[in-house]
Amino acid sequence: MPETRACRISGTSFTATDHDNEFYARMGVPPPTLCPEEMARSRLSFRNETDLYKRSCAKTGKEIITYYPPHASYPIYDKDIWWSDGWDPLSYGRDIDWNRPFFDQFIEMERIVPKSNIYTLDSENCDYTNYATHNKNCYLVFGSWFNENCLYGQSMYHSVSCVDCHYTVKCQQCYECVDCLECYETAFSQNCQSCTSSWFLFDCRNCENCIGCWNLRRKKYRVWNKEVSKEEYESILRKLRTSFAFTELFRQKFLEHVKRDVIHRAMIGENNDNVSGNFIYNSRNVVESYNVQEAQDIYYSDRTLKQKDQYFCTGVHYGEIAFNCLSVDFSHTIICCMNGEHHANTAYCLDCYGVDDCFGCIALRKKKHCILNKQYQKEEYEKVKAKLIEHMRKTREWGEYFPPAMNQFFFNETLAQDYFPLTKGEAIKRGYRWKEEDQKTSVTSATKLPDDVHQAPEDIIDALLTCAETKRPHRITPQELTFDKQFGYPLPRLAWQTRYANRLQQRTPRKLFDRTCAKCSKKIRTTYSPDRPEIVYCEECYLKEVY
Repeated sequence: MPETRACRISGTSFTATDHDNEFYARMGVPPPTLCPEEMARSRLSFRNETDLYKRSCAKTGKEIITYYPPHASYPIYDKDIWWSDGWDPLSYGRDIDWNRPFFDQFIEMERIVPKSNIYTLDSENCDYTNYATHNKNCYLVFGSWFNENCLYGQSMYHSVSCVDCHYTVKCQQCYECVDCLECYETAFSQNCQSCTSSWFLFDCRNCENCIGCWNLRRKKYRVWNKEVSKEEYESILRKLRTSFAFTELFRQKFLEHVKRDVIHRAMIGENNDNVSGNFIYNSRNVVESYNVQEAQDIYYSDRTLKQKDQYFCTGVHYGEIAFNCLSVDFSHTIICCMNGEHHANTAYCLDCYGVDDCFGCIALRKKKHCILNKQYQKEEYEKVKAKLIEHMRKTREWGEYFPPAMNQFFFNETLAQDYFPLTKGEAIKRGYRWKEEDQKTSVTSATKLPDDVHQAPEDIIDALLTCAETKRPHRITPQELTFDKQFGYPLPRLAWQTRYANRLQQRTPRKLFDRTCAKCSKKIRTTYSPDRPEIVYCEECYLKEVY
């Protein structure tokens, strides 16, 4: 029978089903003491993607860019040094002190083991990126793979020459797009697929030369969903490409249509069986999870691709059987691990690659049978591991994620604040750090930028601008200026961090609400809360209306 529990932090009631308890028993972990929201908040508080700092490499003295804040006490190595054979992670190994909690010992070791300055692999000319792999000529792109010539993006995949985009896949020359797939020369659009040469679209597919449209399929030359001549379309397009003021007025009118006239799908996804959450594709048996593709038996997780059998995970791909992990790929049977690849039968491992049967290790590569970075023989490893798990059960650490005391990031610079925000007081009460914004002033106001991007002088890249919303200083890069002039996209009046935050606000939260279909009154579970103004349809009514 389902059990109702109270979260030990928030007091929120949450339910554990028989299936949940069976999984915990199979993994050998106790049932969680936190509700799914607090579990996610705890994990994501360890992932700062976007705030970068300057620091000296602890090995060479070279100036490097890192995502660790200045107060972080770890030795930080340039990524090339960290990946080299010039140091030995096993040299930091230690015996277990059975009179102390495990986390205290792990934190002590973690403070002295070197860390890579940024989390990137196989990238070219991408110094200012993080959690980004296989990219080329990208700048301030985060959590993204296989992109080229992209700027200011997050969760971009296989895209080329895209700027200010969020969750775009196989897109080219797009600007300010969110959750778009295979679009080309498309701007200010959301939830679109295979659209070309269009501005301001919402939930459109296979559309071309459309402006200010929604819920369209296979249409051309539409403005505000009405058919227009090619000349009418091009007249409006010229205004958009030559006037920031006109574009802003158009944007506001479009957003009003999105709230008032657009039919919103209760859950975005396709080819699924028995799923709940949002942005789920080709998957089955998925519960309250987000951005899931080609996966099975996924519970309370997000950013999952080709994964099977997991609970409470973020960014875990291409593997199976995982509990409470963050950013671990190509792995099997992992518990509370973070940042790594190719694990098998590991627990509480951090920044490890190619490890089997390891417990509480940091920065190991191609190792087996290690605990706290100390090498054991197989038989001894199994005995010590069993004893350590029992020890952690007594200290109530086993199955819990890494504690806030270990976390050197500011809560409000992490993905936790993006998706499960807290006030400063709430964050500090939970044991997290909080970053105060610098009070800097700029010398040039963004409001003085030319209305027509083509009239912007080349030396505008030398100006320090002021964000129109936050007063944060920002600059326009040469690549950005060239891109905006080429396609007639307006020069940004907002700092890239503000634009990033605004794109996040376009997406619904990672939380499900009970609501009724606006068409047939059927009960639905959706990420649109009942007090929101959007028109939300169940899947059946949506498909009938749109297709």
